[in-house]
Amino acid sequence: MGSGMPALPEHSLDYPHIRCARLKVWRCGGGCGHGRASPWRVTGGGGDLAAFFNRMEYPYFVITVRSPEAEMSGCLAGFVTQCSIDPPNFLVCISKVNHTLGVAARSPGMGLHLLGRDQVDLARLFGEETGDVVDKFASVDWRLGSTGAPLLVEAAVSMEGRVLGHFSVGDHEAHLVRGVRAVASGHAGLLTFRNAPPLHPGHPA
Repeated sequence: MGSGMPALPEHSLDYPHIRCARLKVWRCGGGCGHGRASPWRVTGGGGDLAAFFNRMEYPYFVITVRSPEAEMSGCLAGFVTQCSIDPPNFLVCISKVNHTLGVAARSPGMGLHLLGRDQVDLARLFGEETGDVVDKFASVDWRLGSTGAPLLVEAAVSMEGRVLGHFSVGDHEAHLVRGVRAVASGHAGLLTFRNAPPLHPGHPA
């Protein structure tokens, strides 16, 4: 069900701002998987990657989707990156053990949300709970965007986009998303990998 709140004013994506965006990578697991970087070793002979991962910093995202049958799901974002300036395309990767993946495969739109520095509780809800057993949307205000994606009213910034396609990239499925519009709220700052408290994913990565 929706939040019953009036829609917030919407505006087109600010392309000059997008041009300033840095390439970022997010780790997403089943709940989604996230947390502190670990000294991973690749199996293809690439060697120890700890020195690289230990220096990474990035904001946390909440990803939300809604199928044509009205099933909704969402998770704390993992691997996400902007991959084009014009058109404004993004790659959003979701773990193949994540509840959100099955819903995303049937969803025409996707919501991407940045969280304010004070929105740890929202990060915990979408990062530590799993949609297999919890209706995450029952305790938050949300509205439907023009793409059909559920958008979190209280997120610092919400952006919706059209899902253009998806493909396997290993243990994650990559979704190509075309940004449509963004809406900001009043939450200041940015919740990031390094300024957030430890989070415990609801699913293994």
